[in-house]
Amino acid sequence: MSEYQCGARKGKSTREHHFTIRTIKEVAKEDKEDITAVYFDIKKCFDKMRPKETMKELWLKGIKGKHWRLIYKLNMDNTLIPITDLGECEPIKVKEMIKQGSVLGSVISAITIDSLTRIMNKQKPGI
Repeated sequence: MSEYQCGARKGKSTREHHFTIRTIKEVAKEDKEDITAVYFDIKKCFDKMRPKETMKELWLKGIKGKHWRLIYKLNMDNTLIPITDLGECEPIKVKEMIKQGSVLGSVISAITIDSLTRIMNKQKPGI
């Protein structure tokens, strides 16, 4: 994962990111410099992740072979049983999804979100 990612990482904190961003904004204001900040809302991250895209990101990070195939299979052909205040609903078959409560779910989402960092780092500063 990139140095900017603090999700699912021991010793990392979003507070450090907030402090850094605030400091950069204050220095820019003092120096009368324009600054642009980009924020991503990942509140519904698991609802929007596409397993094929996440698997591509894992491959790019070096997770290949039998480990890659195992992770892929663990996220395919799922049966969900929604639980409401009235009890359990009928099971729902889902062909592919990243499981939010799974052991690897948070790591997979963090690696996928890192792809945004990779894309942004390819851009020239100021663009």
